[in-house]
Amino acid sequence: MANGNRTTVAVFGAGIAGLTAAHELVQRGFQVTVYEPTPPAPVLEQICGVGGMARTQVGRVEKPGNEPPGPSRMRSTEPVVDLGNPVVMFDPASAKLDAAAEETLDQLAKLLRQHETVRHVLIRGWMATPGAMLVKGAIDRIDYARAEEVRRYLQKAGVAADRLRTEAWGFGLSGELNCTDGDRSYVDFFIEEDIVPGEHGFRFFPAFYRHVFDTMVRIPIATDDPNVFVETGRTVRDNVISTYSQGVNFEDRKSFEMPRRPIRAFQEVFDLVRNAYETMGFTATDVQRFALKLFKYATSSSARRAGEYEKLSWWDFVDGASYSERFQRYIDSSPQLLVAMRAKASDARTMGNIAVQLMLDPLRGEQRIDGTLNAPTTLAWFKHWFRYLVSQEVDFQNAALTRFIAFKGRWIPEVVYVDGSVLNPSANYYVVALSPEAAKKVVEASGLVGDDFDDIRRLDLGDKTRSDPGGTVDHLSGIQYYFASDVKFVPGHTVFPDSAWGLSAIAQPQFWMRPRGSFDGYFGLVSVDIGNWHAESPVTKKQAWDSTKDEIAEEVWRQIRATLPTNRRIPEPMFYHLDQNIEFGTTGSRAGLPMRNRSPLVINRTGRYHERPGRPGYYQVHEGGIVFAGTYMQTHTRLTTMEAANESGRHAVNAILKAEAFAGDWCMIADPERFEIEDLRWLVEVDDRLWKLGLPHFVDILRVEQLPDLVYDPVALARLLAPYLRAAPGGSRPGLRVAPV
Repeated sequence: MANGNRTTVAVFGAGIAGLTAAHELVQRGFQVTVYEPTPPAPVLEQICGVGGMARTQVGRVEKPGNEPPGPSRMRSTEPVVDLGNPVVMFDPASAKLDAAAEETLDQLAKLLRQHETVRHVLIRGWMATPGAMLVKGAIDRIDYARAEEVRRYLQKAGVAADRLRTEAWGFGLSGELNCTDGDRSYVDFFIEEDIVPGEHGFRFFPAFYRHVFDTMVRIPIATDDPNVFVETGRTVRDNVISTYSQGVNFEDRKSFEMPRRPIRAFQEVFDLVRNAYETMGFTATDVQRFALKLFKYATSSSARRAGEYEKLSWWDFVDGASYSERFQRYIDSSPQLLVAMRAKASDARTMGNIAVQLMLDPLRGEQRIDGTLNAPTTLAWFKHWFRYLVSQEVDFQNAALTRFIAFKGRWIPEVVYVDGSVLNPSANYYVVALSPEAAKKVVEASGLVGDDFDDIRRLDLGDKTRSDPGGTVDHLSGIQYYFASDVKFVPGHTVFPDSAWGLSAIAQPQFWMRPRGSFDGYFGLVSVDIGNWHAESPVTKKQAWDSTKDEIAEEVWRQIRATLPTNRRIPEPMFYHLDQNIEFGTTGSRAGLPMRNRSPLVINRTGRYHERPGRPGYYQVHEGGIVFAGTYMQTHTRLTTMEAANESGRHAVNAILKAEAFAGDWCMIADPERFEIEDLRWLVEVDDRLWKLGLPHFVDILRVEQLPDLVYDPVALARLLAPYLRAAPGGSRPGLRVAPV
């Protein structure tokens, strides 16, 4: 319960929602413990994996010639298996290997032979003779002889000699001074390895991520000394680097580059619109009609958006059938490039809010509009976040919440640790910041009913074993390509509207603090998001969901290459990394094919947003202590993003602060609908009055949407103006009269 005068909170889940909740709570004096079931990634993490879907995935790459036979020219990474600290024990008086030692060395030799990411191995021999520690490295001692025996064995097993180095290290580690001679007679290894950074999907930070940036600026970056937390004066916000443009690559026309930087003159806007006309092949009528729809949305009140637009698809709101065939295709498919949504199936309020924010970002005058990180996500963000929270006495545990059980009038959690032990930790409050699937399992296993519990139980999470899972989820998973030379498209993100699988990408190392080099095994890296797993490739006639890993890699790269000019020389990828959350079958008809996606994306189907639990500003503490957080909860952000996860964690904390009658500041909450075009605010107020009177939007009342057609159709224009025209007195020239209301 309470720790002295500090209120205790258990946070279940170390994704962005859970870390945000822990951060906001500890900064307000709460005692916080975070429980995360994901094991730590080798090399990158300690105690447990933090960051959820956004964390960096690590892989090893097989050496050329070790890949299985097949048509693919690329090698795949495989998950890193942590070998721990391999040790070969010796008899105190001997330098000979026994059967157990040979088994350990065989496993190590296999790793070294197969994977080029392991560069060097230091073989360290230890011995029992007291006082030898002062003469480390002597070649006439038994510890050196043991290291040499291990080296010879590894070389016979096929490991190249230049990857092995031996040293004699003497008496042993300081913690072993009281051990027996036999316990100090061993050889261990210092393995120098370059991991290959992969990810679920690339990081994209638009300027309207107000919650995420507010948190980042409060995560200090400390010095490299792991034993003490000394701030450097920098924060994680400094690790977000501006991108300057967004590329749009087509298959049948030249690429188009949109600036994503502050616009300083109207001429830039005019030039941008003209270039867009010429490059994208859209008609002036298409663009004018769509601009009017955006104007209508930007001048709509929040009440109309909630009461009307949430029940409309984005396709119906913009009247998708009225555009040219080419424009129709891009209206429906463009949302899938970033969030696995389609205009025909996604609600207009979600899509409209994001469209307005992205449109406004270059006009706000901020230096950073779109951004990405200056290193792999865990290194640039989560590593610093974890260190800061630990420095603030947040306790991290590698354990999973399975259910809540009733105990003495309260509900307490049941937690299973990695070793199988089961505990029931007690706290004043419990923040359940798990994936929607995990949260649903906890609620069902607990038998909790009412309010958010019922909403979570009713969540339709579809079938994650299908290419089109249905329900309120869809697939959006990434693949990364690695090159022997640097590769850039544009200094920013690139979308591929013609790609059958809804692709978008970014060449990341151009933004990283430490460029890649030969010591990494690659120079260039392109990270690609696959937004449509159930569309058929025009070449392979297969969906991504019905393709092997190599087939997915080859086809995604083919679709990207199809948008590049034939005279542009770009290397072929050496190897690739596919999102490790995609599980592949090993037997039966699905052998080698995707079987399940462990991290599908919650999307907003038309008319279903109200089914989500929670309400922005009104999250509830249930059963005396339980509150939920996550991207499946209702938020102002609405879209399943890092921003929504952060916002939801803040709402959960505010619910606890309300229950505690907390006297200090609550978490900042930013509703994007309060950060739109200020000059149009009075028109929004007009629409609010019209909505309350049960009247349509003034754009509909004035029939403004007909203007794009009328400009190019004089007959229709004359027909529309006929009731307002009359013969002028004394002549035949028409005059304008106002029709009676």
